[in-house]
Amino acid sequence: MTPSPWCKLNAIEGLIQDSVPLVSAAAIRGIAALGQNSVKLKGACARALTNNLQVEDSIVRKRVRVSLVELAGRDYGDNADMWLRWSSRLP
Repeated sequence: MTPSPWCKLNAIEGLIQDSVPLVSAAAIRGIAALGQNSVKLKGACARALTNNLQVEDSIVRKRVRVSLVELAGRDYGDNADMWLRWSSRLP
């Protein structure tokens, strides 16, 4: 039995704050790509990324924001509240 896309998304989201920068970057990019290629997963991917907008690591925050901009087609800057509002409106 194949795991659901949401199980896979949760597993990838857990890697966003990995101590290995390449792993973290790949997780962020992978979640953004999932959201861009699946209307069904876009909201879940957006929320997975916004959950990591306020991490301590500034490089992770920047990568998350860049991916959110690509996913949203707009830029709410460093305003986590605006990103959260946007992602919460997605199915």
